[in-house]
Amino acid sequence: MTFWLNVAMGYLLLLGVGSAIGAYLGSRRRRDGGGGGSTEPVTPKPSGPTLALHCPPLGSAFDRHLLPGVTFADQQVPVG
Repeated sequence: MTFWLNVAMGYLLLLGVGSAIGAYLGSRRRRDGGGGGSTEPVTPKPSGPTLALHCPPLGSAFDRHLLPGVTFADQQVPVG
């Protein structure tokens, strides 16, 4: 019991010290102005989807083999 109490107190102490250091560094940066010269955040230009995936339309030979019971009547893809 004493061991786990000491472990818990050590974690709380580490969390408290880390929070205090973080608050100090954060307030110091706000006072200085950050050294960047600009106080407004820079908004990035939209670049579009980064994880876009190009998929062929349904109805290929692979799709017919993978999904044997499905009909692709509205999307006929020539098999060549």
